[in-house]
Amino acid sequence: MKRLLFAATLIVATLKLSAQGNQCPGCAINMACNNPSANFPALCPAVLPNGTQGTAYSEDLTFYMPYIIDAQGFSGLHLEEVTVVGISGIPAGMSWTTSHYPTNFYSVTTDPNTQRGCAKICGTPFLSGSYTPTVNVVVKVCNVPIVGCTTLTQTFVLPLEIDAVVGGNPYFTYTPESGCGSVTSTFDALLNLGLPQVTEYAWDFDNGNTSTAQHPPAQTYSTPGEYHPKLTTNIYDLILGQVNANVTGGWWQGIWPCNASRIWFNLGYGTSTYSSSVISDNLSPSWSNFSPAIVLSSNLVTIDFKQKQGVCPTWDGGSMAVQINGPGVYNFTTTAVSNGGGGVNGSFTVLKQLFNSYVTTDTLKVFNLPPLTNIVSSSGSFQVCANGAVTLSVYGGYDYQWYMNDSTAIPGATDSALVLADPGVYPFVATYKVKIIDPHTGCATFTPNTTVTINESIPTAFSTGGIMLFGGQLITNYSGYTYQWLLNGTPLVPSGQTQNYTPTVNGTYRLVATNAFGCVDSSNTISIFNMGIADIAQLEQFISVFPNPSNGEFTVNMEVPDGNGLVISLIDISGKTVHNENIGHYGGTFNKTFNLQHLSAGVYTLSIRLDQGTVRRKLIIQ
Repeated sequence: MKRLLFAATLIVATLKLSAQGNQCPGCAINMACNNPSANFPALCPAVLPNGTQGTAYSEDLTFYMPYIIDAQGFSGLHLEEVTVVGISGIPAGMSWTTSHYPTNFYSVTTDPNTQRGCAKICGTPFLSGSYTPTVNVVVKVCNVPIVGCTTLTQTFVLPLEIDAVVGGNPYFTYTPESGCGSVTSTFDALLNLGLPQVTEYAWDFDNGNTSTAQHPPAQTYSTPGEYHPKLTTNIYDLILGQVNANVTGGWWQGIWPCNASRIWFNLGYGTSTYSSSVISDNLSPSWSNFSPAIVLSSNLVTIDFKQKQGVCPTWDGGSMAVQINGPGVYNFTTTAVSNGGGGVNGSFTVLKQLFNSYVTTDTLKVFNLPPLTNIVSSSGSFQVCANGAVTLSVYGGYDYQWYMNDSTAIPGATDSALVLADPGVYPFVATYKVKIIDPHTGCATFTPNTTVTINESIPTAFSTGGIMLFGGQLITNYSGYTYQWLLNGTPLVPSGQTQNYTPTVNGTYRLVATNAFGCVDSSNTISIFNMGIADIAQLEQFISVFPNPSNGEFTVNMEVPDGNGLVISLIDISGKTVHNENIGHYGGTFNKTFNLQHLSAGVYTLSIRLDQGTVRRKLIIQ
């Protein structure tokens, strides 16, 4: 009958059993489930799907139980009863129920509605691994030749795979697993089997903190580096420690020869029972040092006291159910149900015994942030003028994204420098910041917001035609500015700080204009040669010699009145003329570079002779 029993146990292969009771209600029967190829039980689906650690699992299975079956070469057998009596080896964290909870008894008849049932498996598996749930069933088969009906007990093992979480560990989670600069991570222990087992935790977060909570406070890692948080998960069985009793009343005695006491107790826990040793002639008996240990498989314990002496009847001292919520001392009081009344009061201790210990270490990383910095401007100021290109920049070596007005990413602005375009509308005010990103870790830091103002500049036409000579006066049509006139590059102060200027001497004139925003530009230049020169002292201001000192190569620049004869000589310290050049009649701007590098180092006199007189300058050759 093995094949028959196989089918019967397969019906319940869906059951996940570490918890008892109807904790997965609501399974749906698939009425299409059958076995079209034979008169034989079937399971739909035929394969139980894998689960994933830490992920909720729920699966409905339908089992088909035909009343007439063929098995072991016999046909026309009646499968009349199937009872699921127990299952073990289900992954922790999962539970089960059947459509016939709580009896799990199926009476199979010719009515098709009795030939199908269902089961639901649900819960969140705590641990990954390969599991072998073992199902115990009792089946009743009739019309077996010779024997008639027979009831058989059978066990069946059905593997179930719980896959591990990718990238995690089976015992705790933490998020985030890494971060930048400083990380505050939330930790949660995954394994909690619940009563009648006790789960305890010992955390070492590798940041100086510890905890014993399943869901400890969030942990902060404020210094970049690699950390190794560790969790020790201890699973304890609850075991019976010591039972102390005090027998009261007369239920334990009668007339001779039944007037002596022989007391013992029965303990019920789940589907298991234990009968203690008998203690005679002691109305305050005590039991301890149970070997092997009595592991409580349920958190509901029933204790029942009995008495028997020889051929005397067994007298019942009463029982009491006690709810167990962990290690400790539990009191009980029973009321005798036979003989002389009274009962038993006392206590029993529940101890914890280590079942298994899991030690797991993981890795949390805190990466360095890019260094915090400020934006710098190529102009040295963030108040700029539209006529000059301005570049904002930060240090190099990273990835970048520039933002304007705090939140608007600037398309394509992904370099360490940003050139500001002319906005065309003034004044233009905007804030800029840059996100600096480490390409290896993705860590990023933002610069502080920097406000940039772009002001309207002097019109570009001013530099090429800003001033003109009209009626002996230098004038400009660009009004509304602050002005400074230059003669041969030297500011005329204070006379040259007007919009228009009347020149009094020959020379090169230029105007510098400054607007209300501080934007500055220089005009074109105008040279004036026709001013009268009263004496040689007035002429001297129009002559410049540079560089001085020099290496023998120097330039003479001056304004020469029209029609003058010009002779340039160089005289050494002894009075000897070492260079003489007669330029002849000349008028206008004179600019010539002399190359006398062959002369010895020393102090020389440069003589510039005009019709009005001679100007002498000291010239040093090094």
